[in-house]
Amino acid sequence: MPADPIQVALTVAEALEHCGLRYLVGGSLSSSLSGEPRSTLDVDLVVAISENDVQPFVDRLGDEFYAEPDALRRAIRDRSSANIIHYGTSMKVDLFIVGGSVLDEEQMNRRQRVQVATDPDRHLYFYTPEDIS
Repeated sequence: MPADPIQVALTVAEALEHCGLRYLVGGSLSSSLSGEPRSTLDVDLVVAISENDVQPFVDRLGDEFYAEPDALRRAIRDRSSANIIHYGTSMKVDLFIVGGSVLDEEQMNRRQRVQVATDPDRHLYFYTPEDIS
């Protein structure tokens, strides 16, 4: 069971990747990786997702997370954010929907794949240092 933000992020990232969805880690996890340590009680992910992707993503998360499909669809339509909650840790994951701007696309294309666990197959995609604010 995930016990820290990285483990929760890995679980969500695996569901996103299984659905063929691009994402990148933002917020304090990304900032800390870039050398600006910040404490965190949640996970921030920037996600390229459409309304058609919502149900397969929620299904893949399974019963480990509280995820409201209608809230996700609303966030997609509004180009805003929604959250899911990991039941085992009560950790919140904020999903920020990519807005479709040129900058959003460039940042997603520049994302860096980083090994975050001792297993070389466990990784997350992060903002590049120049893209994190």
